[in-house]
Amino acid sequence: MISGTGLSRLADHTKIKREETASFWVAKKKNAPLTAQEQSLLEGWLANDVRNQGALIRAEVIWQATARAVALRTDKQEPANVNETEKRSVSTLSRRHTLSAVVASISLLLLPRASREMTRFYSTRDNTLDKTLPLIGHLSLDCYSQIRTYGNTLDHLAGRCLLSCPSKTNARVSHIHASLRGKLQSSLNPQQNRLLLLDGEANIKNLINNQIIILQPGEELDISATGKMTRRLLSPEDFMRETNWLQGVLELHGQSLAEAAAIFNRYNQKKIFTHGAAHSLVLIGSFSLRDPDTFVDAARSALHVDSVITPGRIDLY
Repeated sequence: MISGTGLSRLADHTKIKREETASFWVAKKKNAPLTAQEQSLLEGWLANDVRNQGALIRAEVIWQATARAVALRTDKQEPANVNETEKRSVSTLSRRHTLSAVVASISLLLLPRASREMTRFYSTRDNTLDKTLPLIGHLSLDCYSQIRTYGNTLDHLAGRCLLSCPSKTNARVSHIHASLRGKLQSSLNPQQNRLLLLDGEANIKNLINNQIIILQPGEELDISATGKMTRRLLSPEDFMRETNWLQGVLELHGQSLAEAAAIFNRYNQKKIFTHGAAHSLVLIGSFSLRDPDTFVDAARSALHVDSVITPGRIDLY
């Protein structure tokens, strides 16, 4: 049961399922403020995997829906002869029912709903996804990303995606709602969200302060964790750099080998590791995200690094 999940067990992210962990944290936050130790564990879990933030958002939605259902069921006039002991018993049972329902609802959320606006989840690991979605348009989903759709509404939960919407579509990213017709790229991380309009029009509303911005093609909107929105017009070079992943291209302009290797490792099962002086060496050029071998050959030729190639990995020294 959720109440039996120890903090020491939560510290080991490999011993408990993602959805169960998310439901635990939501229930714990709703019952009482987190201690400093608990807050540190939660932040560590969120930082451990970008998909954990999406799981926490889903658990919040489930909690709210379950709490409303319980309230509707229990919000009735109590008989005049109900004593205080019986009242406490009913209240305790309601809280227990809510906690149990949150956990049970995790599995139900992942099942298709029998309705015209069926909820669906799409996620990727070290791969990308291109798919046409009914009532929305075309979706390009970057690696380690996740979305949820229902009707003509899309929730961006983690990672990066591009929406190409021929008709009006609603997109939600955390506390930001966008009404969109055109092409919009959304990049989501725990510190900052970014929206880039490639073409068309997008009406952006910040639910924290009700600020509204009409985004123009070529403009990027940065949204901080506190809700502050900053817009800027990208240069052609920055625009290309932000969207190169759609063509499977990595443009290196001053990044270290270690930084470049981390990007390649997101898209490939063959991993690159840098050691010693190779960490900070800089390589400039354009490379295919799906071809780490060509990148390594260029590094060896231009930077004279040594390499050791074994099954599944490449080490640069």
